[in-house]
Amino acid sequence: MSMKPSIPNQDQSAQDVPDFTIELVEVTKRFGENIVLHDISLAIPSNEFLVLLGPSGCGKSTILKIISGLEDATQGEVYIHGRLVNYVAPKERDVAMVFQNYALYPHMTVARNIGFPLEMRHVRKNELHEKVVGVARLLEIDSFLDKFPDQLSGGQRQRVALGRALIRDPIAFLLDEPLSNLDALLRVQMRDELLKFHRRIGRTILYVTHDQVEAMTMADRIVIIKLGVIQQIGKPKEVYMRPVNTFVATFVGSPQMNLISGTVSETGEGLDFAGPIKLSLGKRFKLPAKSPSVSLGIRPEDIALVGVAESNGIVGKVGLVEAVGSDTFLDVEIDDGVSFKVRVPATDRIHEGDHAHLRIMASDVHLFDSDGLRIAEVD
Repeated sequence: MSMKPSIPNQDQSAQDVPDFTIELVEVTKRFGENIVLHDISLAIPSNEFLVLLGPSGCGKSTILKIISGLEDATQGEVYIHGRLVNYVAPKERDVAMVFQNYALYPHMTVARNIGFPLEMRHVRKNELHEKVVGVARLLEIDSFLDKFPDQLSGGQRQRVALGRALIRDPIAFLLDEPLSNLDALLRVQMRDELLKFHRRIGRTILYVTHDQVEAMTMADRIVIIKLGVIQQIGKPKEVYMRPVNTFVATFVGSPQMNLISGTVSETGEGLDFAGPIKLSLGKRFKLPAKSPSVSLGIRPEDIALVGVAESNGIVGKVGLVEAVGSDTFLDVEIDDGVSFKVRVPATDRIHEGDHAHLRIMASDVHLFDSDGLRIAEVD
């Protein structure tokens, strides 16, 4: 057995490393010639609500399966509460997994579904009943104990699946897209319920989703994954405000960040950006060493719509107008084939075909180099 290394989180110093519930050390997973996870190292503190976020097929669910023991890592090590579990059976790992389809037994009542893990351990009937009722009360489904899964709503079935996991008293819950089968309104309600559940139980939750709204509203930290590689780990505000590359910049945020290609040059006043628009960036960014080719990023809410043309302002023509409740999203074409998505209040009266005058502040933009990596800002 190799010595277990210490893996500080990206946003923690090596001197302030907490107790970790789960650690992955350089975990790789191959299916034949296909590598689905590349050297994944991840440390999850006790009681954290950690979200794995990424597009379908990026390896999120595979990480859960490796932690739970449903899949073996091709390389690397998995620790649960400091114990190496690579060769430990799933039932001995002390984690509980809740699947996307809840995996309830249709022929069993809610009570039996919840109590089944203890039934398999041959727990005495009176003790089993007491625990089932206690868990059901905690999840507010004690009035459904005699019903069958097909008599329940999607949200109720999800609570039953959580109850079956909770009754095992695991040290961590692994949730694999548990809200994806629910309608939009119920998903919002169940997000709140899951957060309340996390606060009540005080256990680590590792949650998989491809929905960045779920990630931003629920997570203590987000792990963003692309093609089996971790792109960024951080708090929701951090990954939104300081994306490390263009993938994170465009994947997190709705509507996504506007990116336009151009070049930067150094002047006595700092950097100037030239492309479909021209913008003085001042001394905020360092000149990229590899190439002057860059991508300028600006979030839709950071583009101001002004009433009249300004010096060095941007003039465009409004295309698609999307009213989405309190906001309106505009597609403003500023050049042949180049447009900005702009977020404005719903009270602004803008119509397709109108001319729009835009203001972009250098303090609000993001800059990425020719490899798509965030360009360092001057301290």
